Amino acid sequence: MDNPQRTTKGNGYQVVITQSARKQILKLDFKNARKIYERLKWLGKNADIIVHHQLTSLPDDLKGLCRLHCGDWRILYWIYHSQKRIVVYGIAHRSDAYKRLIK
Repeated sequence: MDNPQRTTKGNGYQVVITQSARKQILKLDFKNARKIYERLKWLGKNADIIVHHQLTSLPDDLKGLCRLHCGDWRILYWIYHSQKRIVVYGIAHRSDAYKRLIK
């Protein structure tokens, strides 16, 4: 995991966006990037009351990675309930979001 670049905090969990995830967001058009940021803000506020969908069959370094849908995009993240913290690993289109995760 690369160093956290950007942090947002709502009334709930702290959302930390890694540098690689930030680069992926910046490649998107303004409309989709805005939707992603709004969804991340929503995730931070609602993290303690929603079901987090963990991905299966991942390499050990990605264990516990969760996904969140945002239109045709997927937000991949880890959640640390004890620290009230979410670390965003990446943003990818649904067509190839999971292909690059399996080594």
